[in-house]
Amino acid sequence: MSVTTRILVLKLGALGDVIRTSYILPGLHERFGAGTFVTWVTAASALPLLRFNPYVASLLSVDRCAGGTLPPELADEEFDWVLSFDDEAESCGLAHRVRAKKISGAYSAEGCIRYTDDTGAWFDMGLVSWFGKEKADQLKLVNRLSHDEIFARMLGITIARPIFFNDPLAEESARSLADLPAPRRIGLNLSAGKRWPSKSLRLDEAIRLVEQLRSVDANCLLLGGVADEEYLEVVAKKTGLPFICRLSLESFAGLVRQLDLLITSDSLALHLAIAQRVPSVSYYAPTSAAEINTFGMGAKIASTSPDYCSYRPDADNSTITAERILIEAKRLLAVPRVE
Repeated sequence: MSVTTRILVLKLGALGDVIRTSYILPGLHERFGAGTFVTWVTAASALPLLRFNPYVASLLSVDRCAGGTLPPELADEEFDWVLSFDDEAESCGLAHRVRAKKISGAYSAEGCIRYTDDTGAWFDMGLVSWFGKEKADQLKLVNRLSHDEIFARMLGITIARPIFFNDPLAEESARSLADLPAPRRIGLNLSAGKRWPSKSLRLDEAIRLVEQLRSVDANCLLLGGVADEEYLEVVAKKTGLPFICRLSLESFAGLVRQLDLLITSDSLALHLAIAQRVPSVSYYAPTSAAEINTFGMGAKIASTSPDYCSYRPDADNSTITAERILIEAKRLLAVPRVE
């Protein structure tokens, strides 16, 4: 097969962003045809999220190009199109150094980070916006387009629905982790680590939610990562629920796939649920609910506090309550799941 279009995607993190950015891949292949060859450079921690994706022909780790130095695999390559979706110096340095006929996104030039006009719909709302942070925050607040809608328009593609390709062995082993003695399984991913404390459900609300979920014919399981362990231990001690927080990415994704409902912050778990057609109830205080598309599989609860979508780590999340979450959880559980 002759390669007609070589595309380089530079998307290093965060993990949830890597997943939702991968939604563009089928559309790129559809637009450019069977000869499309996609190379993706990402962080080493994100490799498991892309390793089994059939739309990625070559997957490289950024650890091999520290400081923006090109890895050997790219040194002699020329790409038809470079898609650079991170605004950090390392990724922008790569975008500056790689040989390309066209670049879309963020790159380094004359010691500054810039971005191309055709990706302004995204970067105008970010930290490197040439309008300044105050205007960028305003644009973020009034935006009503989801991430996939913005990217589809920028790239001239269609994003019909997301899909996640996991390690088949991890998927199979995760079945035993979700083997709960109830007809329905609810995962509670209520913490969001320490970087964004206002993304997490407040501890008192988390405990109240667990108590109220006892009225639902389902078994609940607390989920999270290592950074959530302290939070999970408190909720587990107060409620008696089991918790899991030390899984590989592949096993964690497989566990999410087994759930009948995920209740979650704006997190990696949310993106894994969306990409695997798992119903979800998600809540938002510092970040934008409009930016997330659940593709008809979820309910979103936004803070009604004045600093909603302010991207402040200490944003007021007091209006995200157990009662609001429970209403949406019951509604989704009453709807037959569509694979």
